[in-house]
Amino acid sequence: MPKRDVEHYIVDVLVAIYKVNHLVRSFFSKQELLRDFRSYDAVLRELQVIGEAIGNLIRYKILNEQYRPIVDFRNKITHEYFGIDIDIVWSVLREELPLLDKVVHELVLNYSEKNSLIEAIDCALIDHQRMQQGEIEDFLKKLKKKFI
Repeated sequence: MPKRDVEHYIVDVLVAIYKVNHLVRSFFSKQELLRDFRSYDAVLRELQVIGEAIGNLIRYKILNEQYRPIVDFRNKITHEYFGIDIDIVWSVLREELPLLDKVVHELVLNYSEKNSLIEAIDCALIDHQRMQQGEIEDFLKKLKKKFI
């Protein structure tokens, strides 16, 4: 696998947050989400993506160590399959994820390497076009327009 630039991790976080928000928007309680194993598993997968990407953003000094608990949470859901606390997951979805989304969007708007970020968005766009994921394509196109 080729080395990924830091901008790809930024886009990974934004896409994963978008997917999580899409997945959970119809659930009004943690019990509803838990009963829908497909959505629940998909949410956990996207939280893993977020944690992995945040770990790389910390490593590249784009984010500081204050975000390390996100990486720790990723490690927990990756390795403790049946020990995951739905209360914590629900809290992350309802309280922590919106805050992270805001932080990463602010990071994007103030990012100095705009062309590299656009290239990373284009890479993600190509991947999602290949998978025919129109809604995510639209999200990425809107994100890209912020820089053009």
